Order: sequence, then structure tokens, then C-alpha cells
Amino acid sequence: MKKYLLIFTLFLIVTPVFSFENIVTVKAATPEIFSFSYGMFFDLVPEQEKDDQQHADFRPQVYNQYSSGVILEFEASLGGGKINFGAHSYIICGGSLKASVFKTWGDPVFLDPGQLYAGVELDFRFYPFIGCVGVYRHIHGDDSDPLTISTVGIGLWYTF
Repeated sequence: MKKYLLIFTLFLIVTPVFSFENIVTVKAATPEIFSFSYGMFFDLVPEQEKDDQQHADFRPQVYNQYSSGVILEFEASLGGGKINFGAHSYIICGGSLKASVFKTWGDPVFLDPGQLYAGVELDFRFYPFIGCVGVYRHIHGDDSDPLTISTVGIGLWYTF
């Protein structure tokens, strides 16, 4: 309980200090099955540079031609949950390279519940579509078989 309180407190401290966009994603993936994520994209591109760029009105603010920054993402699914942190960039289409921690629960595909994995995930975004691949290594839990897992997913995302 204390760790969740610490994460929530950190969120309250960071939120007013930095400018960020909210990102919501819905994906079908292995081993998670079906997932929903909420993320925050902390933009490192100055506002003046954004104002100078021309982009279509239907695109979200985060989809500017030269956006780059940091992403923090929380993902819950039928087969487990993830916390992702990494670099995020857009040049016409976008992508992220994220460090990730994945805890299994429920009935994940090919895995036992209660296992903890750490790894990297790469995603590709072309509004409103997303595709992702990842590689994870088992770090905690009773069943270390398989020791290394891979993830693949597709879905939709939106920012506000």
C-alpha cells in the first residue's frame, strides 16, 4: 500500500510542474490478451517551436512533426500489468523505446500468474494505430520457465 501511495504522491508533485499530454491506448497483445493503458507524454520541444509548425487540426497536440520527450505509462490487462518509462519521439509517425516492468495475473497467454518480468518495449505509432514488440526477462516468481518472453501487440491510441 505504501508503494502505491508513494507513486500517487509523485504523480501529484510532477503533474503541475511539467507540461504533458495524456495518452490512452487500447491493445490486443500477447501475453496480456487485452489491455488498456494511460500514459503521460512530457514534451521537451519548446512551445514556440510548436507554434511555428503547421499541422492539421484533427491531429492531437502530441503528434507535431518534431515532438520528442519522455513517456510514463501504466498498463492494465486481463493477463497482467505494466509500468513503462522511456523516450518518445515523432517525425511524421512516432515511436517509443521504453524500459518496462511486467507483473502477470489472471490467465496470461503461455505464462503463470504471479510472475515478474523486466525488459524493453518498442512501439510504433501512426495516429490512431499502434504496434509494439518487447522482450522481457524473468526476475521474480515461483516459475522461471520461460526465462525470456517476447510480446507483440496492435491497437489504437488517443491523446488529450
